[in-house]
Amino acid sequence: MTFLKYFHNFLQLCEHYNMNVIKWYERRPNMNSEIISVGTEILLGDVVNTNAAYLSKQLALLGINCYFHTVVGDNPKRLKEIANQAISRSDVIIVTGGLGPTYDDLTKEVLAEVLDERLVFDDEAYGWLLDRFKTSNRDMTDNNIKQVYRFENGKALINQKGTAPGIFIEKNQKTVILLPGPPVELEYMFEMYIVPHFKKLAENILVSKHIYLSGIGESNVEAILKEEMESYTNPTIAPYSDSDGIYLRITASGKTKEACEMLISPVVDHVYQLLGEYIYSIDIPKIEDAVGHLIQEKALRVYTLENRTRGILNHRLGDHITKATVYNDETLDVDDLKYAIETLDKASETLVVGVFAHKTVGQYEIVIRYDNQTIRETIQYDRGYQNDLDRILRRASSFLLKQLFDIIS
Repeated sequence: MTFLKYFHNFLQLCEHYNMNVIKWYERRPNMNSEIISVGTEILLGDVVNTNAAYLSKQLALLGINCYFHTVVGDNPKRLKEIANQAISRSDVIIVTGGLGPTYDDLTKEVLAEVLDERLVFDDEAYGWLLDRFKTSNRDMTDNNIKQVYRFENGKALINQKGTAPGIFIEKNQKTVILLPGPPVELEYMFEMYIVPHFKKLAENILVSKHIYLSGIGESNVEAILKEEMESYTNPTIAPYSDSDGIYLRITASGKTKEACEMLISPVVDHVYQLLGEYIYSIDIPKIEDAVGHLIQEKALRVYTLENRTRGILNHRLGDHITKATVYNDETLDVDDLKYAIETLDKASETLVVGVFAHKTVGQYEIVIRYDNQTIRETIQYDRGYQNDLDRILRRASSFLLKQLFDIIS
């Protein structure tokens, strides 16, 4: 009898007597993954591929690197090429879409060929599918039967949110996961089946903090943090841009969440030393939410007056505003509106904000009254947006909200 057979018998004996055996041979640290999204509708732009973004975030939380995203149409030949490439370079391959009952749903068949797996009928999946159609008072057409076939050495993943089961298989030291395309189904099944599996194997987890900034460009942030971005390895630091400004993602790898946060904390302090005047929050993406949090914290009454701004401030601060007045009147004078602001509620716990558009595109007058002080400023916010008023208003109002954040805090 070979050593491996002795070892296998030893493990079975341990399991029989409920002995706690650490299966070190199953643990696969530093796994690399990739995502293959199947669907011609994605390539044509008819459907936005939110699945890839969701899966990448979830894999990162599990400590699994995701190095490739690929979108391929409903074409067996091209899918086979992509799948073979993925298996040659990645430990975990997640394939989404193409598991339904129609003739062009061929993901399972193509991957069976790639993995050299026979497709077999799954009785449990079939019984579940029959019950699902029965409880919804629908007739099950014959083409639905193809959905309950799985790889001979794989496991069917029951889909409680739809009709197409997923498939999980580990073969030749590779993990291949097939999930349905609809996001509601995919997300449910990933959290139900895939997350628990990888949590058992993970040696490290990833934890990220996001620092949000306004009033500074991405190139300036990179210039200030260039040394840190190049030299930091754990945690890492990287800048990104969104519709409101810039944010920094600081990501650490460690055994526990607490260990990761201990690595992140001094880096956050260092970033505050360098960029504190531009920071408005940690892990609160929208600046209006950060301002709203301060308004609630200080129990402020908030009055807003706007003219020719499409009510952008009222829209962004919403429920945090006590009273909003929105004009669309070119005859109103800025000084008249400033006087209106001065005469509103003068209690110390009152914040009054006015933003008025000048006739020059992108030019705005900002008036803020808080704590017995009045601040007035003219800003020009066209910045190459080619008269795109929505973008101009968004960036100008973000600037105003950052001013409010600084004044209140």
